[in-house]
Amino acid sequence: SIEFVQIKKFIETSGCDSLIKLYGNLSFTNNISNYMLYEIMELAERDWEQEILDKQRRQSIYYEYELLNITKGLIKTFSLLQSEHISHRDIKPQNIMIVNGKFKICDFGNARILKNNGIIIQSIRGSELFMSPILFKAYHSGITQVKHNTYKSDVFSLGMCLFFAACLG
Repeated sequence: SIEFVQIKKFIETSGCDSLIKLYGNLSFTNNISNYMLYEIMELAERDWEQEILDKQRRQSIYYEYELLNITKGLIKTFSLLQSEHISHRDIKPQNIMIVNGKFKICDFGNARILKNNGIIIQSIRGSELFMSPILFKAYHSGITQVKHNTYKSDVFSLGMCLFFAACLG
């Protein structure tokens, strides 16, 4: 979509080192109704969920200073995205990659460029465990469209990621 192209262009030109670098994409169709798009991105060692589960297996923990550093970097990056009217809409540890010890945001497949201060009526997006309360309630009530502030939902999802890390799953 045009929106995805605009978001991709921002990621490529922002100079923000906490956004995963995108190098291009491959696309193809294997029939009329099935279109596949693969983004070629910077190679990461792992995603944040893998690191959290690895710490859990090793019975290790995150120290407070580690979580504060991670939090500061992610908040700064999501603040930059919001200043450009971009809402990620699927924040979860699997969409935060670790590259040379740096946490980088990826997977902008559900992202939107928004006006109206982020308030939209949308179909429900996100991963259940990390959904904001308004999306979670709508999802479990069978409601397919919900009016909400996507920036606030992104903040809630980021908070759930940090809680997930602090509790090791």
